[in-house]
Parts: sequence; structure tokens; C-alpha cells
Amino acid sequence: MHKRIKTEQINPRVNLWWRGTWNLAYVEQSRYLYDHELVVFTSGKSQVVVGEKSFTCAKGDVLIIPPGIRHWTRALDGMVERYCFHFDWVPGLPSVLPPFVYESTGQYKSLRCKYAPEGLNIKMPFYLTGVPLQRLLPLINPLTGCDDSREGMLKQRGLFLLLLAELLAGARGSVKTSHGGKSLRLVQALKQRIENDFRQQLSMILLAKEFKVTPGHMTRTFRMIVGISPLEYVHRLRLEEAYRLLSDTSMNVSEAASEVGFDDANYFSRLFRKKMGISPCQIRK
Repeated sequence: MHKRIKTEQINPRVNLWWRGTWNLAYVEQSRYLYDHELVVFTSGKSQVVVGEKSFTCAKGDVLIIPPGIRHWTRALDGMVERYCFHFDWVPGLPSVLPPFVYESTGQYKSLRCKYAPEGLNIKMPFYLTGVPLQRLLPLINPLTGCDDSREGMLKQRGLFLLLLAELLAGARGSVKTSHGGKSLRLVQALKQRIENDFRQQLSMILLAKEFKVTPGHMTRTFRMIVGISPLEYVHRLRLEEAYRLLSDTSMNVSEAASEVGFDDANYFSRLFRKKMGISPCQIRK
């Protein structure tokens, strides 16, 4: 028997929402939330890792991610599309914007987290599979169209409450977790180590020694869960940061290459063109 949810405590406030897409093989950096995030998947297939649990999410799946737990997402198949709603279960809590922070920045403050009220009795992460979109989109579409007026905010709150009620009432989906236990813990720690230190010279052999595994086991396990090898992930983070530096600062190509950890500017330029589809010089211009 399900424990009774104290519905009188629920009066949600939407802090931020967006609709976004990810291409195949996209891997998100690890981050923490300060509020709860309700994610409705409308196309594609993705893997969402929340703490030591991994969820495979497809069209019609819903996930509520709680604050204060490391999480990240990987696009597995097709164009992943999802609606994301950051919200508080009760009004009156301090606003924290943006409502998330990447762990690699070192700026996460646990005291800012806004947890669900005690006695709510909703298991987190909340995971629901295979909800027909025709039940959800009639609520989501007008919800995302609300403006910032008083009337618009009241309408948004009411529609979001209806959406939550629809999900909680249908909480009969089967939870499918994968890649748990020791393997996921290894990948979580290694992934965060790379995100923190990708600008430095990282030896895969020394990393494996640091994590007390063989290089082959480290690479196979990381690839199984993240989709690419540890070295490929290092290169991806370096190239994304270099793209940002070339776009947003006055650094030249050699300076950007050195800043993100490449000693050889020519090798950096070849790799950048191959992976990003454009030369770094074109971005600089």
C-alpha cells in the first residue's frame, strides 16, 4: 500500500523552465540543483545518472531530480527533446537563480538547497515511465505560454499543480535502473576528476593507478556508461572550453590551446576542426 501523500502541503512555484534538445552522444557535465527539476522527455532516448542510480529515459518518461545530488545526462539515441521545470514544492522559499551549479566550478553551496517538505512521502528521484504525451502536453503547452503578470503566474501555478497531480496519480511506472554499484561509483569519481582537471596534463595510466584499476578496465567501464573513453572526454571538454574562449575573449588560437591544456597548437587545430567541424581560426575571425 502506498503511503498517503500530504497533498495540503503542495503549493508549487515554478522558478524556471525551458524546452531543449540534445544531439546523439552529448554528455553533460555533473551538476547540483538547488531546487527540484521535473523533466518530461518527448523524443529520443537518454541516460540520466542521479547519484548512484542510472535511468534510461525515452518518450513519455518523467523524472523529478531532487536538490543536492550530483547528476548528469547522456544522449543515447536520436534527437533528445525534453521540457525542464525547476520548482519548489511550497511557496515562500528564497529564490536561487540559476537554480543549478556545475560541480567543477567549486561554487556549490549545500545550504542553498530547498528540499521537499517533511512527510511528503514521495520517493526521490521520482521516475515514471511511458506516460502518454496526449495526457501531458495539454497541460504543458499552456503552462509554458504563461506570462509574468499576476494572472499569468497564478495560471502557471495552477497548471503546474495539475501536472504534478497527473503524475503522482499515475505513479505506477516501472523503474529501470542500470549501471549501478561499483562501476557507476568509479565512473562518477573519474568523470568528476576529469571535469575538474581537464586543463591539466592527465595521464590515463596514472589516473587508473589513482583509482586502483587497470587502464583497460577504467576505459571499458567509462565507455560503457559515458559512451566515450576517458581521453575522448578530456578532449571534448578541452575543445568546448576552447570554443568558448575563442568566441568570448580576445585570446588567439595558440593562447586558447595552451589555456585548455594543449601544448601543440597545430595538433589542437587539427583536432578542433575534426571534432567541431570548423577551424579555430574561423571562430577567432
